[in-house]
Amino acid sequence: MRDFDKIVCQSIDVIGWGDANQIFNKSCLNIFLIDIDHQLSHLDDLFSLLSEDEKEASKKYRLIRDRQKFIVSKAIRRNILSKYLELDPQTLSFFINDFKKPYIISEEALYFSVSYSGQYIAMAFHSKEIGLDIEIVNNTFDYETIQEKVFNNEERLSIKEAALKTKQFYTLWTRKEALIKATAQGIDDFFIDIPSLTGIHYLPKSILHKNLDYVIGTSLISGNILLSIAFPSIGIDTLNKINLYSWSNILTN
Repeated sequence: MRDFDKIVCQSIDVIGWGDANQIFNKSCLNIFLIDIDHQLSHLDDLFSLLSEDEKEASKKYRLIRDRQKFIVSKAIRRNILSKYLELDPQTLSFFINDFKKPYIISEEALYFSVSYSGQYIAMAFHSKEIGLDIEIVNNTFDYETIQEKVFNNEERLSIKEAALKTKQFYTLWTRKEALIKATAQGIDDFFIDIPSLTGIHYLPKSILHKNLDYVIGTSLISGNILLSIAFPSIGIDTLNKINLYSWSNILTN
């Protein structure tokens, strides 16, 4: 057995905005982008989809915005999963692994990953275990104060030499986050060791403990939202396309 995992980091030049016939196809890499503000007029309907435990949990948020984000996220996740599995949204049961990653048990393999940034929620679904991270590119963010803690020398140099330095920072950051989420393990102590530069990397198996190779794809979507998705390659060395959906009212789709 090899003593390393192969990690391929790349940019995705073309994003498919979804073939309606593929929306709930488990074998497709589907990502849904939700604008929380566009869902607020449906908040009561979304709240009704929650489990009793989730409804009680939503009441614990002191800030209205946090409560809204919780309700929208949990309800839409239930809504999408119910369409994949052809089940009632309220009958779904979620479990948490040792590293606080939620999952659902179903007869067919179905994995999901959720990420938040600003007013947006992104959710990815696939038949392979995946990791998703999105960030709104904030050109005023002082990333220099944390660089040494999260990036190695080559990564910091790539930011310094980049024409769009802030975008490069977020590219590297989201790639690391996506891979950590895809492994479903608590490997934050090795954050600086997670590869993120475009190209092929070899990571000691002692870090991921997965015995798998991974592909990480990155793209700028909706103008200023940077998205990275990571999943086991299993014979796929490049990621050319993902299906990306943006729904103004997910309950009617």
